[in-house]
Order: sequence, then structure tokens, then C-alpha cells
Amino acid sequence: MKMMKMKLKKTKYDPWQVKTGTKVEMEHTSNKKLAEKIAKDHLDEFPDYYTHLLKMEAKLKRRK
Repeated sequence: MKMMKMKLKKTKYDPWQVKTGTKVEMEHTSNKKLAEKIAKDHLDEFPDYYTHLLKMEAKLKRRK
């Protein structure tokens, strides 16, 4: 019996960034696939986009 080798799909996105980004973008749409696409578009420009976004939002909340 031959064992089949499975190829794992490589992704260029950090899974945490995609998960967080999708959640953030769901504030603007109820379509999860669209939210994930928007998140990935941001991550194409800046791979740590959501890390910076969350830090910025926390900083702004402290200023209140």
C-alpha cells in the first residue's frame, strides 16, 4: 500500500493577522469572505497591519 504525500498549502499571511483582521473588518460588512479579503488586502501592503492598528486604537483609548 502506497502512502500518499500531502502537500500543505503555504500561506504568506500570518494566521493571527488574518483572524484578527477578519474580525476587525466584520465591523464594516456582514460578509465574512469579503472581510477576509479586505484584511488580506491590508496585509499585502503591511504584513503586521492589525498589530499596528490595535496598538494605535489602544493608545487613542488611553488619551480619553
